[in-house]
Amino acid sequence: MEIVEDGCDEFDVVLLDVPAARTPVLKIVREATGWSIAEAREKIENAPVLLVEATSKQRADELKRRLTEVGATAEVHGSA
Repeated sequence: MEIVEDGCDEFDVVLLDVPAARTPVLKIVREATGWSIAEAREKIENAPVLLVEATSKQRADELKRRLTEVGATAEVHGSA
């Protein structure tokens, strides 16, 4: 699901659900956020969680695509 507001030029990515095989998701989250292994693990175990805030549409869509490819569920929201 993608929630986008008209005229919005900044977007947030929210991780909603993570598959049982968390390692690929953990790698993507760390790469996208710069969080430590411990911080990223804690965040994905407590999904839903805001991963990236106020980023470009292209970056948000790419992150969502990568997460979806490894079995996670994510949404892109227009930033306020």
